[in-house]
Amino acid sequence: MFAGLASGHILAIDMQTSNIITLGMHDAPLAGIFWLKEKNILMSLGFDRFIKFWSLDQPTVTQAEYSLPLKTVTCSYDYPFLLIGSS
Repeated sequence: MFAGLASGHILAIDMQTSNIITLGMHDAPLAGIFWLKEKNILMSLGFDRFIKFWSLDQPTVTQAEYSLPLKTVTCSYDYPFLLIGSS
């Protein structure tokens, strides 16, 4: 299970062992967090105007990040589409 916090932290929680690891963080609260099973990677969108991609193999290392022109306030993902509402 994954959790995106208002602090901007992104956590991975192992439900069998209850271990929690920090995958990374944004500089502002998160607007959305999605597991892309087709790519085996986690995608996060933050109020800091960034989309970031994370690998479970390399926690705390951003695999890629993209700057958006406006703050993301809502988002939805359904492969292969990502919908972003911004302000």
